Amino acid sequence: MSIKLEQGKIFGIDLESFKMDKKIEREIEGENKDEVLVFGSDDGVYVFDGRKVERIAERNKVLALAVWNGELYDASYGKIYRTRDNEMIAKRDDKVYALAVLNGELYDGGSYEKIYRTRDSKVIAKRKDWVRALAVWNGELYDAGDYKKIYRTRDSKVIAKRDNKVLALAVWNGELYDASYGKIYRTRDKEVIDERDDWVLALAVWNGELYDAGYYGKIYRTRDSKVVVNFGKPIYSMIACNKDVLKGLI
Repeated sequence: MSIKLEQGKIFGIDLESFKMDKKIEREIEGENKDEVLVFGSDDGVYVFDGRKVERIAERNKVLALAVWNGELYDASYGKIYRTRDNEMIAKRDDKVYALAVLNGELYDGGSYEKIYRTRDSKVIAKRKDWVRALAVWNGELYDAGDYKKIYRTRDSKVIAKRDNKVLALAVWNGELYDASYGKIYRTRDKEVIDERDDWVLALAVWNGELYDAGYYGKIYRTRDSKVVVNFGKPIYSMIACNKDVLKGLI
């Protein structure tokens, strides 16, 4: 059930009077209106449709999001939920930081230093530190985390190394991108495509554009650093999806 935020304030932000750059608003309005941006913060799952922000589920610190079999899923402290009805589909012994879908299967990773096939908790990879991000690129699953490397998960081949922990991965225009403290990289050549003043926690592609979010409490259109949402509190996870995925939530 949708949680309406009429004339209310979340973290001191009046979402009804939320203002954004008019040029950016016009550009977003010109995009596919059936696709929305979903993000997780300290108290739940939120959706941004290009004009307004709405909370669609109450939760404690949403660290990961994914769309699987046409449904939205979210994860936090040791639990993975089907968002629309709060059904817990898997339980872990620590924080779940990453979700991804490959070949019709959901996978999860986290501070338990493993990557599981979620439905049956089969371990498909082990790491020596926290798994923070998963992404599918060219038909392969990749993972990254506090181990300061990006692996091709199936054979643990290192494809990139960083000087700091890697907290986000995304694929944009056929390229893999990764993010760390204050920087967003094109993975293959380590080119810094943009910089922030804090940890980048999430990357997502929405209507053909790359967006980033993090402890800085804003969602940026990465290529030109335009703020599309000034949320005011950390954003831990982010994903774009069709509105149909959110039936029963909005």
